Amino acid sequence: MEILGKTAVVTGGAIRVGRAIALALARQGANIAISYRTSSKEARETIKELEHEGVKAIAIRADISKAADVKKLIQKVIQAFGSIEILVNNAAIFYKRNFFVFSSNGASHAQKRCGQNHQHCGLGRFKAL
Repeated sequence: MEILGKTAVVTGGAIRVGRAIALALARQGANIAISYRTSSKEARETIKELEHEGVKAIAIRADISKAADVKKLIQKVIQAFGSIEILVNNAAIFYKRNFFVFSSNGASHAQKRCGQNHQHCGLGRFKAL
């Protein structure tokens, strides 16, 4: 698929795997919108790196477990770039805990949040807006 000049949204794109995906897409010529929830410093740094690749890039703070934030995210990307052709739904909750002491309560919380994530930020949500 040719992605030169297309717009990609990478949720959780400020750090770790999301950042690597955003940079890889930028190197292929895609304009990038990244979302972040708490990583504002890292988001600013990532945007600088993306722009260094010669593409347009924006960072938007959004908690994608909240429908209102997802709507705001989509609206801001459309306003900045005119369209969205690529969605990388990468955002996740990152627990810094020992795997062997991860409680079933913690796992339930993670499953609930991830379920909300996919409900609010999947392609169905984009079509609905």
